[in-house]
Amino acid sequence: MKTLLGKAVLVTLTLAVLLSAVACSGGQAQPTATPPKPSTGTAATPAPAAAAKATQAPTAPAQPQTQAKDAQSRISESANLLLLSDKAVLKSYHIEASGTEPRWDQQTKKAAADTYSVKADVSGQDLYLVYTSQSGDKPATTTEGYMINGGIGGQNGKDYVMTDGKPKESFGAISMAWALFPLRVVMPLAFAAMGPTAQGSEAIDGRQADKFAVDTANAPTGAMGVLGGLMTITSAKGTVWVDKQTGALLKCVLDYEQNFVDPPGSTTVAGSGKGHVELLVTKVGNVTVKLPQ
Repeated sequence: MKTLLGKAVLVTLTLAVLLSAVACSGGQAQPTATPPKPSTGTAATPAPAAAAKATQAPTAPAQPQTQAKDAQSRISESANLLLLSDKAVLKSYHIEASGTEPRWDQQTKKAAADTYSVKADVSGQDLYLVYTSQSGDKPATTTEGYMINGGIGGQNGKDYVMTDGKPKESFGAISMAWALFPLRVVMPLAFAAMGPTAQGSEAIDGRQADKFAVDTANAPTGAMGVLGGLMTITSAKGTVWVDKQTGALLKCVLDYEQNFVDPPGSTTVAGSGKGHVELLVTKVGNVTVKLPQ
């Protein structure tokens, strides 16, 4: 269980590194400069014009490009700052999220959809979670419980599932659900963030947030190819609200499309499906989590 938990976090962190590379490069790989060889003779005195040019400060990039780069970096990192325990910047909050996640059905050879909803109170390393999921036409399942001291991934951490109104110790049910949830948000957000457009600011439950429209259609040339080798999302768009004070994600509404290959491991696109993500953070700094007696 701990291995699976670690893999989920590793995928999220790997994605964050790739996003940083895309943001810094504008979607294209940057050449590495070759350092000059040290001179063995007496250095020549530079011409006056060259010397003057050498002492000039480098020209700042155009303001629109700087804003776009900053926006992409902030949006890409915002979900990590909210959901990853080692990066979290909000001490406590309430979160509600829901969505549709496409998948490939090997029996019908068609794209299908899974739905989920998340309601959680987060206070440091403690969590109260209600997680509901439904796969296709199967009955929905709901898991409710607590993660204390970081759950199975933390020191002296434990999981508890609510059974008949009472907490019963569990080996990782809550920790695993919470660890996998960020992937549902980070992946489509990663693509959509490559095409940000600032739309001013708004208050989300009393906190000031920068609002951005995001759309892969506005991504720099080559940016989609950088992430395309890791994921099969082909387009993503929506609206994102990023906390001005901490940079954490406070709200998002995203739609995306994803290709599927069949057989697995091939390059043959057999179909595509649509996904949707909605997320809202409230009660920042005003949530406590206690295990019921």
